[in-house]
Amino acid sequence: MLQPDLTQHVAEVVNPVSGAENRPRGAEMTHPEVENPFSFTPQLIRLHKDHELFEDGDIHRHMYLQDFFISDVEDKAALSVSEFACHIWGCSAVFSSLDDYEHHYNSLHRHVCCSCRRSLPSARLLDIHIQEWHDSLFALLAPKQDMYLCLVEGCGLKFRTTIQRKDHLIRIHKYPPDFRFDKNKKEKG
Repeated sequence: MLQPDLTQHVAEVVNPVSGAENRPRGAEMTHPEVENPFSFTPQLIRLHKDHELFEDGDIHRHMYLQDFFISDVEDKAALSVSEFACHIWGCSAVFSSLDDYEHHYNSLHRHVCCSCRRSLPSARLLDIHIQEWHDSLFALLAPKQDMYLCLVEGCGLKFRTTIQRKDHLIRIHKYPPDFRFDKNKKEKG
């Protein structure tokens, strides 16, 4: 198939004043036998809103909206659970919202010592608890060197006794003096 000369088509312009086509010189001489095979003039066609051309789109839109509203109702039904209980064995707490449950879980069940089941508010405090209460090497070294870490994250100071650590927390980190820092170890009888 013969392709029309692209430069010929690009160079053709319609004169806005007269409406006649202006061709560059020599354009008719290069390919006089080849006419432009494309002749398209856009026309505005107005169709009624119930025309069959729109039927497919209307059906798809209807199905989409139907699915959207059904899934919205299912989501609301799933979220409207009135009460649910904590899933941890032995805990009988009941909650009416997910936020309450998350707060309960994070404060009581997230950082639990596997030895004594004590719950601590952060992973750092859990590590310090395990080291001070359940590590036999810590018990041997504590009387000889500074082993008690500061409870504040980011502060790396160590102390010889828990009393020195408590004084540091009150003076430097502004802990309240009546704050319960840690339970004393029960002496074995």
